Amino acid sequence: MNDPIYRLSFIVRNRVNNFLKSKNINKKNKTFNIVGCSPEFLKEYLEKKFIGGMSWDNKGDWHIDHIIPLSSAKTEEEIYKLCHYTNLQPLWSEDNLKKGNKMITNSPSLNEPHNDEISHAQQELIIINHF
Repeated sequence: MNDPIYRLSFIVRNRVNNFLKSKNINKKNKTFNIVGCSPEFLKEYLEKKFIGGMSWDNKGDWHIDHIIPLSSAKTEEEIYKLCHYTNLQPLWSEDNLKKGNKMITNSPSLNEPHNDEISHAQQELIIINHF
């Protein structure tokens, strides 16, 4: 799995499929329709959010994190919204494991300038979930 787009597609498909199965939800769309972009776009989107030292060559050292955790969703509709690419960010593995299923805004990795921006969709989800 040296091709970053293939690897990214594999990781995202598995994560979405496994989470939906764990909630007994039948997937109604293709994974990247749920995510809201192509694997190529997602790769570029994540690369723009890389912080010091992140690259596809050290993907094992960082995770693709859901800014607002999937586990915070109360409905199937919210699950699908939280799968959107605007709710994803690269996060160092250690930071992501510490974060767990919380939404943390004071982590050093999350305080980089590119992560201060929160999308309209994320603001809507925060309101929906009463964060």
